Amino acid sequence: MSPRLRITMFSALASLLGSLSLLPIYDSYGWLPRVVLMVVAVATTSALANRFRGLAVAAPLLMVAVWLGLITLLYAHQVAPLGVVPGPAALRILHDTLSQGFNDTTQLAAPVPVTRGLSLMTTGGIGLVTIVVETLTTGLRRPAVAGLPLLAVFTVPAAILNDGVGWQPFVFAAAGYLALLLADGRDRITRWGRPVRAQRPQASPYARPLVPPARVPPGYPQPAYGTARPVRRPAVITNQLTSVGRRVGAAAIGVAVVVPVIIPGLHAGWFGTHHTNGTGIGSGKGSTSINPIVTMRRDLQQSDPVQLFTYTTTGTPDYLRMLTLDAFDGKQWEPAALTSPDDMDASDPLPPPDVTIEPTSTVTTSVSVSSLKEPYLPLPMFPTTVKARGDWLYNPTTYVVYSKHSTTQRLKYQVTSTAYQPTPDVLSSITEDAGDQSMARYLALPALPPVIKAIADQVVNGAHATTPYQKAVALQAWFQTQFFYDLHAKSGSGTNDLLSFLADKRGYCEQFAATMAVMARLEGIPSRVNVGFTPGSNVPGTNTYVVTTADAHAWPELYFPGAGWLRFEPTPRDDGQTTRPAYTSPTGSPSTTTTTPPVNTAAPSGPVPSAHNPGGTGPTPSDSGSGGGFSFAFDKLPIGWIVVLFLLLLVALCAPLVRLRVRRRRWARAATAVDRAHAAWLELDDDMRDLGLEWRGMLDSPRRAAAALLATRRLAFDSGAREALTRLARAEELARYANPRSGDVRLEGLDPRADQRTIRDALMQSVPLLRRLRARLAPPSTGRVFGAVVAAVSDYVRGAARRAADVALAKLPAR
Repeated sequence: MSPRLRITMFSALASLLGSLSLLPIYDSYGWLPRVVLMVVAVATTSALANRFRGLAVAAPLLMVAVWLGLITLLYAHQVAPLGVVPGPAALRILHDTLSQGFNDTTQLAAPVPVTRGLSLMTTGGIGLVTIVVETLTTGLRRPAVAGLPLLAVFTVPAAILNDGVGWQPFVFAAAGYLALLLADGRDRITRWGRPVRAQRPQASPYARPLVPPARVPPGYPQPAYGTARPVRRPAVITNQLTSVGRRVGAAAIGVAVVVPVIIPGLHAGWFGTHHTNGTGIGSGKGSTSINPIVTMRRDLQQSDPVQLFTYTTTGTPDYLRMLTLDAFDGKQWEPAALTSPDDMDASDPLPPPDVTIEPTSTVTTSVSVSSLKEPYLPLPMFPTTVKARGDWLYNPTTYVVYSKHSTTQRLKYQVTSTAYQPTPDVLSSITEDAGDQSMARYLALPALPPVIKAIADQVVNGAHATTPYQKAVALQAWFQTQFFYDLHAKSGSGTNDLLSFLADKRGYCEQFAATMAVMARLEGIPSRVNVGFTPGSNVPGTNTYVVTTADAHAWPELYFPGAGWLRFEPTPRDDGQTTRPAYTSPTGSPSTTTTTPPVNTAAPSGPVPSAHNPGGTGPTPSDSGSGGGFSFAFDKLPIGWIVVLFLLLLVALCAPLVRLRVRRRRWARAATAVDRAHAAWLELDDDMRDLGLEWRGMLDSPRRAAAALLATRRLAFDSGAREALTRLARAEELARYANPRSGDVRLEGLDPRADQRTIRDALMQSVPLLRRLRARLAPPSTGRVFGAVVAAVSDYVRGAARRAADVALAKLPAR
């Protein structure tokens, strides 16, 4: 097996093993066969292209062509010419499938099903990584740099999975990368000469002569009869460097896997890189946290809801809080701190909330979890006692019960909670408490577009709301009557997503809760977002309720001095699960939300500013049927342009690859001293052309060309480069004009290659930076190579056409 073919095979193996880090993302292995087929196809193309010298330069383009053809065959063959040619119809299908894949990434949480869109993203992405790895290893001979695209694959699950990637995928990826480095190292060592070998002497069983040797002339040393003379035989040859490399690689992987288990604080998830935002469960930064919004979106869109838990209650069922998000950074809501110094054991009596309103009742709830697995307990709004197996802690600020080590899986627990029902009159009498600095962080917001504040003010002023409670009710009524619940709307809670949501007026609970909480803060009302579940479905004839994935929900919680944190419901969900709190209804009783917008007396009578219409006049984007437009949507970019841009990038990379290939072949063919002198002179000619300097080295004599270069004074400040140029010109002069039989002898002691490098470095320093960049990234000397390729292709086409014409003429009947 040739060294280049061996490198190609190990590059494909490294790409394939690196792709195994995606195993924890999917719930099955359905994506893996197509990935294996893609890696094998790209590696085979690379091996065939490098087998023939004329195709080696175009290997990246050939691999891209095979990649695109195979993608078309796997995902759009029904409309593609010949099944592999990506025509316009095939590109449209690929674009739609890819858009579905990107939508799945925002709507699903790991482990995800192998949808067609996600399969296309995975197969195409691993194929591109394989092309880059093959180009770096086989074309540029830089296997160490090939670890960067392999690392990029590994970071995808590391950034997504809450429990980390695990140690098995890490071992696979590291083993593939080390195997690639060892294969390249072996190839480099073999080019130095004979490999380092170890020999062992082996004594023959016939080492002791049986009789004195005969026919030894007198006077010569006679061998002593009966003494041992070891006979040296060929030893077993081993490559010590290869074995040492394997041992070092195995030791490195072993240390990387074992050390995090031994050292406290490094063993989270066996190289699991839990989402670390410094606000997770545990002490200090880098602890566990979850992304409840992504999980909730996935749960809500399941066609067959999965039962999570059941509960019985002695009172009226209400929402069950699991997590509180109280910090908005302009992109998403997240918990500022899940833990606090005041956290206490949840098994102890819990302190009541800081309110002056008398509780209306005490409710006991018994929960039995079936398939929910989270480090947070779903609880009623104001718990007072919790009885649960495990080490659960209570945060008195957010009312969240969490654990650092336990989960809710198969857990049964009981919680006692207090119910509060403030009246609208009491809440209307509450004014803003400017002296309460503890609520300052619940009013903090990043810089937001002024249109969001303008919309909030318009809604509040239109409802003639003056107190914080009236403003909150006005915002809730506006969302309930002017917006629509849509699970298929664009997701997200960032600034651009909020603008799109306000323009489209449709979304799901994440956007309703996030937007109302932001607007409440803009109106001076402390707010946060809760994530949990609606009450669920009642089992007829009992006080038992069943909660499924379809009951996942998010809602805003607003603070009023004396009344504490109160739930509001802006989401007009039409499944009967969401209810507006009784204290937000004029009748004082809870009401079910609906998506049919009735006439709203609290809504502003005039035109409301929108994301695209800050003045509140004229048509809005929702009137014309267009979306928000403030956030970049990948599905708006045709896949054809992506392919074109990628091909242009590859073409731009071809020039330095061709230059490197020409240099390697030139020096590889220089077997004699004369050949090395010619190769160095040709390299100097290409360097001058790349730097855009005047040079007549191939037209004038070497001595005259060197004198002309010295006259330009570009080497005036580098005496070493001037001496190297003189030696190189002398070497080329001898190689051209000396007797061929004595040329090698007279060139002994000269090193044209080293002299050429010295001259090139000096010339690089003598030109501006932009010219140096052009020489490295787009060397003009490669134009001759591309011209030769074009000429060869043209000659081949012309010859094929001539032969076809001759065959056609030969078949014509003779006149």
